[in-house]
Amino acid sequence: MDVPGFSGKEDRRNIQAVFVFFLIFYLPLALANVYYMDDNARALYGYTWSRSGRVFSTVLMNLLDLNSRNIVDIAPFGQMIGLGALTCSAVLLAKRITGERAPDLVSLCLYGAPIVVQPFFLENLSYKFDALPMCLAQALAVVGVIVCEKGRFREGCGWGAVSTFAVMAFYQPGLNTFLAASVLLFVCDVRGGAYRQAWDGLARRMASLIVAYAAYKILIVRWFVRGDYEAVHSVVMGVHDDISALLMSHAVEAARLVGVLFHGGAGIVLGAAYALGTGYAVWVAFGAMRRPGLAARCAGVFVALSPAFLLVLLPGIVLVLKSPVFEPRVFMSFSVCMIFSSLIFLDRPRGSVWRMVALWPTVYCLVLAYVYGNVLKENARYQTHLIERIGDRLDMAGFAAGDDLFLYGWERRSPIIDNTIKVFPVLGRLLPRQGIRDDDIFGYVGFRDNGVNSREHRHDEWERARGVMRRSFLVDRTARFSVYRSGHVFCVQLLNAAV
Repeated sequence: MDVPGFSGKEDRRNIQAVFVFFLIFYLPLALANVYYMDDNARALYGYTWSRSGRVFSTVLMNLLDLNSRNIVDIAPFGQMIGLGALTCSAVLLAKRITGERAPDLVSLCLYGAPIVVQPFFLENLSYKFDALPMCLAQALAVVGVIVCEKGRFREGCGWGAVSTFAVMAFYQPGLNTFLAASVLLFVCDVRGGAYRQAWDGLARRMASLIVAYAAYKILIVRWFVRGDYEAVHSVVMGVHDDISALLMSHAVEAARLVGVLFHGGAGIVLGAAYALGTGYAVWVAFGAMRRPGLAARCAGVFVALSPAFLLVLLPGIVLVLKSPVFEPRVFMSFSVCMIFSSLIFLDRPRGSVWRMVALWPTVYCLVLAYVYGNVLKENARYQTHLIERIGDRLDMAGFAAGDDLFLYGWERRSPIIDNTIKVFPVLGRLLPRQGIRDDDIFGYVGFRDNGVNSREHRHDEWERARGVMRRSFLVDRTARFSVYRSGHVFCVQLLNAAV
């Protein structure tokens, strides 16, 4: 049976090649085999995503588990399914951009593979539970911009709206990729002189987005989004907020996150690649603006602004939130920025040395993935060792079921990790923010993973418990932490802790 949009031996070869390439990129994360962030709590309690508005994620994972109540760890099966879906979307995108029925392997690496092979997507793949829904959101975002072009306007918009709705129901930041890919295909159409097609495609995609967003807000947000964390971080800016100040603050935070990539040789390679893409877009824009007709000239202006549009769309939808979370997993559309950087090589013949040079950002991503996998393993080893040592000391101090544990201080990173981050600063943002971080939930979950159970606390309880950390209550002390006890209250204070 043929996959829709694929036919022939060349397509089957390309799908197999890209899938193997994606597996090579994912391999170090699979070998690390560690729980990442929310994975710890999901593995302990099996809770899902519906209260975050990611209803399709919950339904899919429940179906895979053959269980309707919670979820269990099935990694890397979920990642394999997700990478399979991303493979098909990557090949489709490469075919659409190049206009070739069977792009060669270099074209696939330049114009398809970056939807997975990019630095920020490493965080998405790190999750054992969330990886599959995030992969499907990315794949559907790419497919959505392509199916919008099929058939008449209403038919194309309908399929686009279905795809876009599914993106939001799996993982909302996938919309960033949908919007960025819409800009990318607009530039490709203008490059080929298809000005009316460019505007028609953009109109279809925006109409699809409006319909999908309205349906999502009515059917999902109204009935499913619940919880303190979700309520705080899903609030959209209002007319009574200082919108300009909030946008500026968000832009600065987004720039800091992107800025960790531009360090040393990697920064030179990535910066030069995007500069080349920007120069090519300006050249295409000038060519369009010299053509007669309003559609061509307006298209030229849009293309000239496209490099800035793509940068704004990196954080995308989180920019309009009042209290967003800026983490690498949100920057899914950085994939489109990498593809955009390579558009200048579209006209180069196969075998051109310049097309091979354009693969350097992809090589950097592969190197980063393997360094990251090793760092993940070291981070888990270092944290587990510390938690086990504290757990042993708590047992010796008489900690029992029902007792209260309060955590203070931030654990230091392994010296090996510190050295690696000097070379690859982006790893400092990709590493899981879990372990002992004062009263953070991840610290308590880490202890529960190792059999030391304690409840979470209100901030006022945690502050009052500081009074136990006096010399008279000290029961144990090591070079890395102290243990204090007063009745059924135990406090652990990390010494020389990182802040």
